[in-house]
Amino acid sequence: MHLSAQDLKYASSTIQADLDRFQRQKVADLREMATSLARSHRDWCKKVWCNSYLYPSLADVHIQNLAAWKEAKKEIDKIPDHPNHPGTQDSAATINGR
Repeated sequence: MHLSAQDLKYASSTIQADLDRFQRQKVADLREMATSLARSHRDWCKKVWCNSYLYPSLADVHIQNLAAWKEAKKEIDKIPDHPNHPGTQDSAATINGR
């Protein structure tokens, strides 16, 4: 009985550790996907900005994008750091292209 209880306790703690690791990895993966999406959007905005000189109607799109990015930066700054990567959050770096 005692050995079975120890085995059960070990199995439970091992399974919980795996579940915790999977959760951390899921959060890290989602964060990486969101960062990649933000970079793609940033690159698209740069392209629109460069083309706005050739096509003045695109300047309005750039102004709207800039306002959206400023609002997004405020919200991103509210997100706590990821526990696996403390102190790596730098939304200004993403927005400024670093």
